[in-house]
Amino acid sequence: MYTVLFLLMSGGLLLIALLLLGPIFSLWLQVRISGASASFREVARVGFTGLRLLTLRIARMGVGLSPPNERAATRFDVRIIMFSLIRLHRVGVRISLEDLERHALAGGDVAAVTDALLAFRRDGLELEPAEVMADDLRGIDVVQLAIDYAEGQENEVEPRASAAPGLQTDG
Repeated sequence: MYTVLFLLMSGGLLLIALLLLGPIFSLWLQVRISGASASFREVARVGFTGLRLLTLRIARMGVGLSPPNERAATRFDVRIIMFSLIRLHRVGVRISLEDLERHALAGGDVAAVTDALLAFRRDGLELEPAEVMADDLRGIDVVQLAIDYAEGQENEVEPRASAAPGLQTDG
């Protein structure tokens, strides 16, 4: 009787562990295959931070309180952080998983920062990720900033070497 109870409890604990660690292991495997640098421990820490924020939000909603940083609690998505790390690594942007996590916890939009960094890089401007993240936290639409920069590059007129005919230049 006790053996059956022990096996059922062990199986239940194993199932819970698989449910918690399965998605984290999957994300870690994707990060490793892409070549980005993040240990399983780092991925698990970010994953459990997301889980803690979710449970905090549910608990506070039951009591009628809002989370201390509503914006961070709604925008913290572990998959977006991991896929942003992979996308940025593929084009050579040096950024750590911890930086992306910190930005998300501060209420920043990791997906927008990633899109902006990729757009700037595509247009030949290599900005530091910290600069773009700081602009995002200040409330600047960094994606629109990247679009405006690209349009400015397309519409830029080459300066002329000589003055227009009929104009006198001092010199």
